[in-house]
Amino acid sequence: MPFFQFNLSPTIIGLIFLLISACYAVCSPLWGWVADNVSDSAPMMVIGFVGTGIGFLILGPSPILFIPEKFSPLWLDIVALIIIGLSISLALVPTYDKILDAAEKAGIPDTLANCSTVAGLWNASYSFGEFIGPVLAGWMMGASIVMLILFLYEKKFGPAGIRKQRPVSDIEATDIENRSNERTPLLSAART
Repeated sequence: MPFFQFNLSPTIIGLIFLLISACYAVCSPLWGWVADNVSDSAPMMVIGFVGTGIGFLILGPSPILFIPEKFSPLWLDIVALIIIGLSISLALVPTYDKILDAAEKAGIPDTLANCSTVAGLWNASYSFGEFIGPVLAGWMMGASIVMLILFLYEKKFGPAGIRKQRPVSDIEATDIENRSNERTPLLSAART
């Protein structure tokens, strides 16, 4: 999403990137109210994750949408960012409600202290996921490059890095036999 191609000012670019957070902030109370008033909020999360995926497909735009690269107008990116903001809030807000339900089913009393603990655990888990996701992705990318290098190395040099043996000629075979029959220690031969 190179916004510099649209010749926008830094302020406008900042406002465009603010769309995800603004949509999340505006819609979160609405999705929280809906999650509190439905019997099962799991379908909300599924719809939110699917919507997030669709938003990222549009943001690219992805080649599977058959949108030409030259046809990437600014309004399409703005629509994609709005969809992502709405969908992320739809996917994440019900998770807190699900955790509270699980705590109640486990017999934990519904007190302010326990709600605060659940909120802290939710935020810690979310932050850990935001940290570990890029770290693992970077590691897997690096590991895949290392695996490719090792694969190519093995293809060139054979298993365990041993160079593939070429056929031994008769002259070399005789020379190898003569060397193996030699019993003179290397250092004692140098003294004489």
